[in-house]
Amino acid sequence: MLHIFYVNIGVMLKFEMNLAIQSVLKLKEAILKKMQIAVEKQVLLISGGEWINDPERKVCSYNAGNDSNPFFLFNLDLLKKPLPPFELPNFSTDKQLERNLQELLNKPATFEVVTQRKQIVQAFSELAHQRRGKCQELVHSQHLQHQGWSAVIANMLEVMNIYEKKTNIVANRLTEFISQRDEHVNLIEKFPSAVELLKKIPAFPCLPYNSTDSSPSQSSSSSSFPPSTSFSSILDWIAATHFSDTNFTLEESVEICKKGLQECNKELLQKMWDDLNKMIELVVIDKKEAKKIKGLEDRLSGLEKLMANVQKVASEQDELAKMFTNFEMRVKSLQDSSMLPDVCSSHNQYLDIVLSNHQILVDAVQKCTKAKYELCENLHNRLKSV
Repeated sequence: MLHIFYVNIGVMLKFEMNLAIQSVLKLKEAILKKMQIAVEKQVLLISGGEWINDPERKVCSYNAGNDSNPFFLFNLDLLKKPLPPFELPNFSTDKQLERNLQELLNKPATFEVVTQRKQIVQAFSELAHQRRGKCQELVHSQHLQHQGWSAVIANMLEVMNIYEKKTNIVANRLTEFISQRDEHVNLIEKFPSAVELLKKIPAFPCLPYNSTDSSPSQSSSSSSFPPSTSFSSILDWIAATHFSDTNFTLEESVEICKKGLQECNKELLQKMWDDLNKMIELVVIDKKEAKKIKGLEDRLSGLEKLMANVQKVASEQDELAKMFTNFEMRVKSLQDSSMLPDVCSSHNQYLDIVLSNHQILVDAVQKCTKAKYELCENLHNRLKSV
């Protein structure tokens, strides 16, 4: 099976393996069909933060897709809602079994009641395995949500690093421009006198001229050197060779530069510089703050300890079920009804242990559910800000 972990709600989705040899677009269409998430609202990442954004690339070309290293799916539409949808566990079966056991405690000791006690303890044992499985599922999904968030962070840090580098390039160029602005202003102010001088200097016949309208053969031959009468001055030659293929004349280009320098005064440039510095600082801060969800690792560690206790309690329920099965077999083999009241009374304490153990398992499911709900809510708010 191809595994896609739906990070928003913490659910593993399974698809047929034939999708692995299909394109990413086909996989997204399969997700749309199964989960009603629009293709354009799906974001797929893999561990390490790589973004699955090439619709034509084969799914199998990515190192992901199994149950321990799935693709991570994010639904952008869900981020518009106040909270993600969340399914609470149903304990109706548990409550009914508890009521049935309480009734058995008050029934007179008979061979039939002994059998009923064995059966209900077996039912609690089977339910213990279900509750243990539910806890495992809830804890495992939180570990995967943690991995999914780590993939988001890895992707975000890569983007931040690129942004930081580009921002630094802009900042350096801005610094250089600020330091040279007065020189540029001085150059523009002196330009009219330079133009007048260039008008007086005649163009020499040896000056090359490669107009954009010339063919390749013409540009490589002596015909690319028109007679000196073609240009009356160096200024004409500059205009023809450097501005013939632009939308602006030399004079217009100068005016654009002049206007730009006037607008880019020192106050504006300083504000741009300050804003850039703030952005760089924010990127550095975000890179440090975004890496971890505060307390999550401790919480996951606590849930693992809880799971160890759940495993222990589930095993105790198995042992109690075996004990009541053996008790029934001995009673039936002896066929002595006179011993039933005393033996049943002594076994009531074990039934109390069954109930107590089951309550521990129910509490564990509720704790794991609460932890997952809080993580879903936390991730929901964090994903909104990404």
